[in-house]
Formats: sequence, structure tokens, C-alpha cells
Amino acid sequence: MKEKIIIIALLYGILISCKQPSAEKANPLQKDTTQSSMQKDTTQSAMQGDTLRNKNPLPDYVGGNGAIVFGEAEFIKPKKMKVTDKLQQSIAEKIKSAETVDFTGDKIPDYICKSVTDSTGTGTEYWVSSDYKIIKKKRYVVDGYCYRWFINLDEDPEPEIYEDSGDEELEDNMFIDQNLITGKDTPLLYINPIIIDDDITYWGFPKDISNMMTRKNGTRIELVCSLNHHIINDHIAADNIDSIQSQIPVVFFMGNPKEKFKVKGIKNDYTMYTLRELIGATRK
Repeated sequence: MKEKIIIIALLYGILISCKQPSAEKANPLQKDTTQSSMQKDTTQSAMQGDTLRNKNPLPDYVGGNGAIVFGEAEFIKPKKMKVTDKLQQSIAEKIKSAETVDFTGDKIPDYICKSVTDSTGTGTEYWVSSDYKIIKKKRYVVDGYCYRWFINLDEDPEPEIYEDSGDEELEDNMFIDQNLITGKDTPLLYINPIIIDDDITYWGFPKDISNMMTRKNGTRIELVCSLNHHIINDHIAADNIDSIQSQIPVVFFMGNPKEKFKVKGIKNDYTMYTLRELIGATRK
């Protein structure tokens, strides 16, 4: 008899608990205010951009249970490769090293090769298409460094270049436009690369970044950036920066800030711009 009473009591308790409304699990990555801010009408003026003004830090916009995910545009780093006989035959000079990446935008890997340097420590960099035609030639020096990523941020088939280059004292972080017909590259915009990790902003060193914070919005590729900051960057190698840009904008990256070089002075006021809009907003 006692066993029947206990069983009845347990069943009654289960029925009551099933009728109770389940409490919504708090999700810090998905808030109504954030979603409505991210889904603003992007037909507004190019100079206005899509502003993400919110008291919450930017990581709240990234990933997790329906929140907006950044890094939607391919951010491709060249891969080292073995120099093949056919590649060497396409270049008169002796090739010291080679990388492969699609820099023409035809979805077929191309080649970037460095020649053996001369007595001054200078060599030639050859940009060779997948059908072994030399598209570009550049001079390089062994004393400096140069990291490149390729990302298509406009309507052209060929990708733009994000380049971090310099030496022990000076550094340029910039977007570069390619002209595959003339073989000439044009600097488009100098930036401050910033990684956010646990609500802290760090300098985006080339070995720390893994992707650029972008999103696809229809046909637009938008960058997460900030024009509201107080960063003083006095390590830029370009000597004409003050004549072409009114300021150096912050562009946000994803990555692992191993060097932990903290950067302060960035206001919690983030904006979505296409590359062209960002160039227009910072041009003199």
C-alpha cells in the first residue's frame, strides 16, 4: 500500500513539473537589441555606413546560436610550395622560394616566386599566373618582412591584398588594389589592425590574425571598423600618409593575440563599411 502511495505521489510531481513554463536560457551572444541593430537598412548613405552603437562589446555580435557571424569573405594566405621544373622554366632567374595562391580570381592557384638575391640583399619577386605567364614583377629586400592575405572586397574578379610589411622600426598595414593588365599595384588604405579577445583590444600582428571581420550583406562585403578612436600610429613607413588620409581607421580581425600587445583608445562605436566606403570616409 505504501509503495502505491509513493508511486502516485511521484507521478503527480512529474505532471506538475511538466506544466511549469521552462525558463529561457540566457544567451549573451543573442540579444534582441543586437539583432535589430545588425539588421539595419543598408541602403543608407555610403558615408554613413551601418553603425553598431551598443553598450555591449563587439564580441557579442560574433557567433553562437543565431548571432551574426563575421569572417564570411575568404581571407586567404599563400602556401609555400616546391619549385617545379615548369615553374623554373617560366622565369629566367634562379628561384629561391615559391608560394601558391589564386591572385587572379579565376579559382585556379597562381604562383609568387622569389629569385635568389644579389650582393646587396635585393631580389625580384615574380607573380606568375596558372598558365605560367609573368603578370607582375617587384623588388624585395631580405632585411624586411612582408605578409600578405588575399580577400575580394569589391566587384572586380581579382582579390584585393591585405599586406603587413616593414622592418624592425617601421610597419605598413594596408589594403592594395591589383591591376593585372599593367602589373602595377596601388595602395588603397592604411589601417590599424585590431584583434578583440575577451573584450580586450590587441594589436593585430601578422602571426596572430586568422581572419578579417567581414560580413556579406546582399552583394556588399562589409568590414567591421571604427573611426572613433585615439590610436597614435607613428610607426608607418609610408611618408605621404598625412596627405592622402584624414585618419587611419581601425579594422577588426579575428585571431589569437599571442603577443598580448594591448591597444587602448578605441570607443565602443563600431561601423560596417565596404572598403570603398571606408576609403571615402577617411580620404582628405
